[in-house]
Amino acid sequence: MILVVDDDDSSRFVLRSLLEPSGHVLVEAPHLEAALDILNADVLPDIVLTDLGMPDVAGEALIFSLRRHPRTTTIPLVVISDDLAAAAALQESGSVDAVIVKPFDPGLVMRCVADMERKATLATRAGAGAD
Repeated sequence: MILVVDDDDSSRFVLRSLLEPSGHVLVEAPHLEAALDILNADVLPDIVLTDLGMPDVAGEALIFSLRRHPRTTTIPLVVISDDLAAAAALQESGSVDAVIVKPFDPGLVMRCVADMERKATLATRAGAGAD
């Protein structure tokens, strides 16, 4: 499952149109509170795609929240944003796993999601072997 956090309906629609035909299950959150509700459920997403520039609360708040909690710290995070400087700073700090600049190339999104799926699978296997 992929969680898409973006206040822009059209961005969420484009990502859904791009990823669902490839067999991905998407859950959408238009703001931080909706994303946190989804993340508090029993089943966590395999990947989180988030925008940075949302009204009220920036995407950084979601990123920092996910990285603080042991239950969500290994979920691959991808920033999809038009704020390249802020996104690059988050990637350089290790807070996010990848950055995609808006407007985005569909092929790049697909490759990035495939890479993050591999990362999530490896993290799951490593966690299962830790017992």
